[in-house]
Amino acid sequence: MRGALAEIGSSGHLDAIYSKIEGHPKTETNPTWRDTVRRTLQQYSIFYQKEKGSGIWYLKEEKPLGEFDPKKNPNPGHDELPRSRLHPPRRDHQAPVEDEKHKRKMAQQIRFLPHRT
Repeated sequence: MRGALAEIGSSGHLDAIYSKIEGHPKTETNPTWRDTVRRTLQQYSIFYQKEKGSGIWYLKEEKPLGEFDPKKNPNPGHDELPRSRLHPPRRDHQAPVEDEKHKRKMAQQIRFLPHRT
């Protein structure tokens, strides 16, 4: 979506955006692809309309990612955070161990896992 809007000059009418996207393999298998385009434009903050309902969409200018400094900006907005702060790595891959019997069973299973080199 971003690429299509960038190709037509970072702004354009919905019909021009449809024309750029039409023919993409995903449009061939999705009969409601135009609805998906509108939803995507409305959903993400990199797209905006100066006048709602005009059908003209703009692509927000992207700032290069800087280093996140919580001292300089303790309450950053969504657009100001580096992606790693927006989507931190998940650390909840294992369920918490609830009792000693379960801990012993897990330890036995781990002992018999093949060693990777």
